[in-house]
Amino acid sequence: MEYSDKRELGVICTEAVRKEILFLYMGRCFLCGIEEWRTKASHQMHRVTPGKEGGVYVLSNLIPVCRACHKHVEGQTWQKLLLVRHPLTHEASHDNI
Repeated sequence: MEYSDKRELGVICTEAVRKEILFLYMGRCFLCGIEEWRTKASHQMHRVTPGKEGGVYVLSNLIPVCRACHKHVEGQTWQKLLLVRHPLTHEASHDNI
């Protein structure tokens, strides 16, 4: 499979999708709320439905997380994540996608 095919299928997170997710969440980590510019590393795009279960890198399946929080969101469902999300990310909602 060609790289461009993978991007179209959502197997690879495109820069456009990454920027849109960061915009939706005001550049904050979904879990702790830290702004990306305050960290030494870029926020990572976490697929709530994992790739092994058919999850792809699309707006409705992604949340931005800092490196420190990424391990805490692994394997969590949307329902669980919505209960523990940072208050400042409440305005950003996948309901609007």
